[in-house]
Amino acid sequence: MSTDSTGKSISPVQAAAGVIRIPFLSLTIVCIFLGIGLALHYRDWVEPSRILWILIAALSAHAAVNVLNEYEDFKSGLDMNTRRTPFSGGSGTLQESPQYAGLARWLGIVFSLITLICGAWLAYTSGPWLWGLGLLGMVLIWTYTTTLNKNPWLCLAAPGLGFGICMVMGTEYAITGHFSWGGLVMALMSSGLLLLNQFPDREADARAGRRHLIIQYGHEAGGRVLIGMLTSAFCLLAIGVLWKALPLAAVISLLPSALLIKMLPLILDHPNNSEDLVKAMRQNILLVNITPVLLGLGIIFG
Repeated sequence: MSTDSTGKSISPVQAAAGVIRIPFLSLTIVCIFLGIGLALHYRDWVEPSRILWILIAALSAHAAVNVLNEYEDFKSGLDMNTRRTPFSGGSGTLQESPQYAGLARWLGIVFSLITLICGAWLAYTSGPWLWGLGLLGMVLIWTYTTTLNKNPWLCLAAPGLGFGICMVMGTEYAITGHFSWGGLVMALMSSGLLLLNQFPDREADARAGRRHLIIQYGHEAGGRVLIGMLTSAFCLLAIGVLWKALPLAAVISLLPSALLIKMLPLILDHPNNSEDLVKAMRQNILLVNITPVLLGLGIIFG
């Protein structure tokens, strides 16, 4: 037991919960739900035990990324200089309790091993393509903070590859043995989610050696890319319904596009306003979590 900067006692369990960033893991559950929904478009039944293996692998992967990101940003001193918001800038756990940095590193290793074991079993029982997705996922886990963040386009693509391709498409393949394009919607949205969360961190990230899109090209260019990605995601959904690749009930997944409309002036007109950015990030998180849930429900009940 130790104390943080406010004098409150922090246990190892509390520290672990902090660096894992438990509230953010909801995105993984949403991705798995969408993957299951896409699979049920082709199958009538999914074994609960298989869903459990998929969920453990995916949650462990997300937790590993979060923990290793916290550890690396603590080591580099980045989080000490970041203007923290409810949605970006790290949890602050290691800044308040630096003695738990070693715990964070070990948690990253343990969660990576859990992901590797569960993923290997799923790949062994599913097919060869899942080995490739699993390898991609492990590379993303261990290089996101140290390597990928130093290239604007790799940094932009990484969240989409992890959540949209590895998780959504990986879930669908682990259940059905084939892919559909549904994971591309989540890929665009999850990359957009992380892109917007980088807006307030531009200066601190640049000092730490990162070179993501906001640093390289500025807020205005980043805003246009973000709007383009989210718009493309909703266009894919509309095309899927019109071409009958998705059931008509999936049209409900277009409803969160109203949030995108509300975000437009906040992102394009006031990219440096911290209050407007927090509003936009909150709306973006709602959009990215609600849209795939509605899509999954539309597919399952359509």
